[in-house]
Amino acid sequence: QGSRDSQEIATQPVETCREALELDRHPIICLVGAGGKTSLMFAMARELAISGNHVITSTTTKIFKPSPEETPFLLIREGAGDITKSIPEVIHRYGHFTLVESPLPEKKLKGVNPELIDELAFLNEVDHIIVEADGAARLPLKAPGENEPVIPSNTSLVVVVVGIDSIGLELSVDNVFRPHIVSELTGLPLGEKVTVEAIAELIVHPRGMAKGTPLHSAIIPFLNKVDIPDGIEKGRALAKRILGKGRPKVNRVVLGHAIGEKPVAEVVSRKADA
Repeated sequence: QGSRDSQEIATQPVETCREALELDRHPIICLVGAGGKTSLMFAMARELAISGNHVITSTTTKIFKPSPEETPFLLIREGAGDITKSIPEVIHRYGHFTLVESPLPEKKLKGVNPELIDELAFLNEVDHIIVEADGAARLPLKAPGENEPVIPSNTSLVVVVVGIDSIGLELSVDNVFRPHIVSELTGLPLGEKVTVEAIAELIVHPRGMAKGTPLHSAIIPFLNKVDIPDGIEKGRALAKRILGKGRPKVNRVVLGHAIGEKPVAEVVSRKADA
């Protein structure tokens, strides 16, 4: 099996989200999962905006209020009528801005309706919309609930984020969001240590982290926090296990550190995709 894996899997050092996630091909990009979605969203937007793209970041769930370093402008809709009329002026002025529905307690912001994301993507002034479509209470691993994630229908790329630091943690509410569902989907008993196999199964399972992905959408797992000790080695092992599951849509896995100066470390892919 080892020789077979070495023949089928290619590892390529890459430093940008734009290259690793093939962002130029995707007008609507959704981030699901846990362990760094917000940081990755703004890293992706920063790269695209620097290269001259007009980018909207948003959420269909809720996010913490972003800092000025994360987004140059925050547009709060608050029940406004046709928000599309405001978009061209704002996006030409800032290049990148964040759109939300309304403020929530504890410095959080309510997300917009997924149908609005689909509508905004048709505006000529908008090149990319990046959407945080899932919540995880800042834990490194999660299973989606019944109504999660909230993915707009025209999404062309779903990025499944996992914190590599979840490997070896106890499967419990302290470490994993909805651990009972993780146990149900993967067969890993509650209280046991989270394994590479369990995470790989959680990513590719039809009711797992990419649940609700449109049929036409690509799926790319992003294994975050590989800057921890042995993180790259753990990431590679998990990437190979994910690719070994043979899910047709998952042909590459990205290893990275979303809050780093260089958010991507490498891409692990099937050789046909390399």
